[in-house]
Amino acid sequence: MRRAIGPTRFTRTDVAVLASALATELEVPAGNRPRVSVVIAAFNRSNVLKYALESVRAQTFEDWEVLVVGDHCTDDSQSVADSFGDPRIRFVNLPHNMGDQSGPNSVGVRLGRGELISFLSQDDLWCRDHLGNLAQTLDATGADMVVSSGFIVGSLSVNPAGDLAGEVEVVTRDPDASVQPFENFVASGWMLTARLAERIGDWKAASSVRFHSSQEYLYRCWSAGATIRFSPATSFVRLPSIASPDAYATARDAEHRIVAPIVIQDDLKSLDALATRLPAPSATESVRASAESDRNLKGLRLGIARRGDRIFARTFVAAMRLGWAPWEFRAAIAGVPRGGANAVLRRIRGLPVEPDKN
Repeated sequence: MRRAIGPTRFTRTDVAVLASALATELEVPAGNRPRVSVVIAAFNRSNVLKYALESVRAQTFEDWEVLVVGDHCTDDSQSVADSFGDPRIRFVNLPHNMGDQSGPNSVGVRLGRGELISFLSQDDLWCRDHLGNLAQTLDATGADMVVSSGFIVGSLSVNPAGDLAGEVEVVTRDPDASVQPFENFVASGWMLTARLAERIGDWKAASSVRFHSSQEYLYRCWSAGATIRFSPATSFVRLPSIASPDAYATARDAEHRIVAPIVIQDDLKSLDALATRLPAPSATESVRASAESDRNLKGLRLGIARRGDRIFARTFVAAMRLGWAPWEFRAAIAGVPRGGANAVLRRIRGLPVEPDKN
């Protein structure tokens, strides 16, 4: 029986030591440095990892390397990465499980050789022009970072007539609008310069933040004065593991098997026709942290949590001046402990959950 692996707290020093040790295991491909380093944090879902890697290999922009960083994978993720026979794809496995994407992503960034960094979740897929569009936008605007919208798949199936059916959403934004620090931008839609990544530092462990480490990282980029721009294209497909409970235990990949050929063949019309367009959410709509925490609250704290949206709307600007990331501040109002959001996600995914720690 496979031993259950729980998340481990880690520090910047831990990440630096790990990256240095793992660098000796990586065979550096011959030739010039790639323009883009793609970092994929992987953990025991090799059945969907293969689709993510296929979508990278299908990119029209070809000057890239992929660093698949296993979070102490115990399945055949390395075999899947190696099966492509592509020297641009390299796999390293962490010696212990860090419990979320933040550790592997930080190690991957440190190991990357490119002048640009992009992240791709093992669950997600890139449309064929994703890297090209983001690099073009970054070059044209002189930005430090570019973010794009994606198709968010809740469910997907093929009906008897051969047509797609299911729940797909796209958040639409004005490409000329400024990026707001309280909006949620999925890391699979980011591209940033390696210079910015070095200036911002490592991702924070999910056990140390109340919401998601990706959004805390994005806020640090914004608050450091980075120029962040939108890419006008809808250029990735998000297939979140939490859309189906116990996705890790059940190895669910039904949606991946349907949508991967559509994405790789660049035939997005059927997916686009199915998508519901949503406006960019307001600050209070954007920042709804784990409602599960309410059941652990009593008295005054419960009342504050239930009135969280109003409190947040009136105070988040002042909180930002005090150094609070908006998402973290809203989660604190809701009573979410540090590591609380990650604990909820792990529970839904069917993974071991470390006890919440304030």
